[in-house]
Amino acid sequence: MRVPKGLYKPSDNFTSLVHHKTSIGIRISGDSMEPDIPNGSIVWVQERQQIENGQVGIFIRDGESYCKKLHLDYEKRIIRLLSNNPDYEPIELEMEESPDLRTVGLVLGHYGID
Repeated sequence: MRVPKGLYKPSDNFTSLVHHKTSIGIRISGDSMEPDIPNGSIVWVQERQQIENGQVGIFIRDGESYCKKLHLDYEKRIIRLLSNNPDYEPIELEMEESPDLRTVGLVLGHYGID
């Protein structure tokens, strides 16, 4: 699931829908996180440099942005970015390659667009 298209600030008329810790909102483009985060939704993101194993975040790798679930396999030293949609393969990186991966923040919730 690619991210871009639009960045939203909490002051952009969504205040009753936005989680109070939100830094930015990002419109999702793609279906890799469906059914939980539908294509076209706006995700509310708390900007952070790191998130916990198992949390959903926004990541940038090689100039592309992704909304994915973080899975850290310490035994195999692998970082996996997982989709909810089973049609998508995980993005895998060796932990030593992690400088190629940047965490934008933690997804706190979303507002679905019909």
